[in-house]
Amino acid sequence: MTSHAVHVTTEAENDIDAIHEYLSINESTERAHRVANGLFDTIETLGDMPARGNFPKELDYLGRRDIRELHCGAYRIFYQIEERGVFVIAVADGRRDMREFLRRRLER
Repeated sequence: MTSHAVHVTTEAENDIDAIHEYLSINESTERAHRVANGLFDTIETLGDMPARGNFPKELDYLGRRDIRELHCGAYRIFYQIEERGVFVIAVADGRRDMREFLRRRLER
């Protein structure tokens, strides 16, 4: 089995930091650490089987089939598979308006 290099973009790292900060303030530092560690653990698994993620339904209207997602609890991890590896481009709470979030993120 071929292993792919996994890269977390600065934006995705900032997303995880924001999730951690929010949970630290509104719930507990322990929960914030558990969630952040779970997200990084899930991201790490992309190196072995990146194609297992599904295509986000919110991108169907754009015809985008180059972005996939994995779920980790209530959170969604968005990524692209390229020749150079797997690139995590966003991490977000799945309860937010994902269509608008992804539209804004992909415009950058």
